[in-house]
Amino acid sequence: TGFLKVPPQNIADVSAALPATVREVLVQEGDVVRKGQPLVTIADQAIAQQQRAYLDARARLTYAKAELDRQTALARDNVNAQKTLQQATADHAALQADVEAGAQILRLWGIDPDKLTAAAIRTTLGVASPIDGTVARIDVNVGSRVGGEGPMVRVVNNSELHVDVFVYEQDITRVKKG
Repeated sequence: TGFLKVPPQNIADVSAALPATVREVLVQEGDVVRKGQPLVTIADQAIAQQQRAYLDARARLTYAKAELDRQTALARDNVNAQKTLQQATADHAALQADVEAGAQILRLWGIDPDKLTAAAIRTTLGVASPIDGTVARIDVNVGSRVGGEGPMVRVVNNSELHVDVFVYEQDITRVKKG
């Protein structure tokens, strides 16, 4: 007796990175998919809110940078209080952290923060396959609420499939390749 086995790196349980509603299932069980291919489209207002928050933080960072430069110049000429420069420095650093954190979330969701504009804000995301393989199981339907509690789709790459066989010791000489 025995069983077929696939290495863990060849199995992907794909889940949503945030709570959302499944808008569209783009694949069926048995479909061959490529790494990066969208499997499911999800929708939620939090997707648009995150993009808006990122654009807002990026705009405030531009202002904070200009203010920091102004306060630095004034401090160099001993025109302003050191406290004002320190506040401008702190505000700039906090906004830089906000922008970078927002950018990382957007990248996780497959949105390029460098190309994001107010006109490009959307409420849907495509959830992509992290590996090449075959869709083995789909655990959601249109309208399902998802959010990290379980996989939506399982993708399996059978290219390194192997067999684990249990053989009695006295029968080992009868086992042959092929």
